[in-house]
Amino acid sequence: MATAMAITVGEEFDGISEIYDFTRQAATDVELRAVSSELGDCCTILDVGVGTGRFAKPLSDLGFEIVGIDLSRKMMLKAKQKGVRNLILADAHNMPFKDETFDASIIIHVLHLLPDWLNVAREMGRVTKNKVAALLSNGYGEWGRAANVSGNSTSPVYSEFWVKYARLREEMGYPIRRNRRMWQNEAEIRAKLPPMKITVVSDKVITSSLGELITRFQQRPYSIQRDIPIEVHNKIIQKLLAPTENADTTGTEASSALRNKQITRRIIEELAVWQPDQLRS
Repeated sequence: MATAMAITVGEEFDGISEIYDFTRQAATDVELRAVSSELGDCCTILDVGVGTGRFAKPLSDLGFEIVGIDLSRKMMLKAKQKGVRNLILADAHNMPFKDETFDASIIIHVLHLLPDWLNVAREMGRVTKNKVAALLSNGYGEWGRAANVSGNSTSPVYSEFWVKYARLREEMGYPIRRNRRMWQNEAEIRAKLPPMKITVVSDKVITSSLGELITRFQQRPYSIQRDIPIEVHNKIIQKLLAPTENADTTGTEASSALRNKQITRRIIEELAVWQPDQLRS
């Protein structure tokens, strides 16, 4: 049986650095207004998981002094090419800064990737003087289940699609090695470390076709898709589109029907803010 080689977080994101910005939404005006308004009295800001500088660059343009840390050299190279300065290759679990180095620290849609998010939160509290802020998403939101393709074949919706992808790669000998809990972290942090302030930044309902989701998956934009051979990834996509044994449609018909199914999801984005000493203990 084939086995997946263990790779680091930095290596995973190195692998998607060239397509990352094309497969993610740029920082929106409403997000930037929320963050800049909350941190308006701060000058130096640490961006934890700076990535390609999607937020660091526009925040720098607004006059904030940004220092970004990340484990991916290639992602930070993209940020540097955009004009982001003060970039440091560092692990958020053990930051190379003295206590209270920064006026504020931010973490933008990164917590869901971190098995040990609590340690990262404590480190952010340690190196920060005034405010720690995070953009959080409900992740799954409220999902509209797609109707059956036929009486015996059910179309997978977004969260199910992820689960089936993970199960199929494991069946092919490539289990996900690291403990990824995805959006559960963001729910837990609200419960275990209640923010002193939380503000709804956006609340929107998005409708798209399963075909659009499949096209996105085929591009392999996610880090957990990059540690398996491309031929294995392609086989997984084929299996996800294949009709069930009892389906009364042909493979082509079933695939077309699956692609046309609609997925509706509600995404609520919030800005959570803590006082640093809330996170230090």
